[in-house]
Amino acid sequence: MDLLQFMKNEGYTSAKFSSLTGEDVRLILNDVASTEDLYQMMEVKPTSVSYYPYERVPYIDCFIDQNVMKLRLSKA
Repeated sequence: MDLLQFMKNEGYTSAKFSSLTGEDVRLILNDVASTEDLYQMMEVKPTSVSYYPYERVPYIDCFIDQNVMKLRLSKA
């Protein structure tokens, strides 16, 4: 699955997450060239993802072994 293209197709323009070092990161999706670049910026490659579009703040959970990284999505 091309995660970056999926987020863009859904109309999202940015994603926020906490890095593995605890730093808050905000990505402008148009500035990210590919899903592989997205994974490099996240410093992980998820084994599976779950999408929650109907939450107050839509998000994607990225599962990495036993850990979860939450990408909060924004259309503005």
